[in-house]
Amino acid sequence: MRIYLTDEFAASDRLRFSMRANHIYILFSSLIHISLGSYLRVSAKQRWANLQTAASLFLFISTGLVIAAFLAEFKMGLDRPVTLLAMVLASGGTLLHAFIAYRSGTELSDRF
Repeated sequence: MRIYLTDEFAASDRLRFSMRANHIYILFSSLIHISLGSYLRVSAKQRWANLQTAASLFLFISTGLVIAAFLAEFKMGLDRPVTLLAMVLASGGTLLHAFIAYRSGTELSDRF
């Protein structure tokens, strides 16, 4: 980017910050996947396992949308609906996984 977009970055701070933000969103998505892959335990109960699958699908769709937004979304405006949808899906998937992990942890601790 330093070679190909130097003139555009010098002319517009909004473009430069938008490109940096897109890179941070992609990094955010990858860190969610790494942390989830390190700690995920599939629930023994089928309904919780199905919710975990849905939450993981939210995260995978979010990652695809972030990459698509990086390639196709207009970077000079403030209105970025694809990025917004991707971040909402990522937040929803992460919170759903956290909720299921909390519920599974309380169910396990109730047994002992």
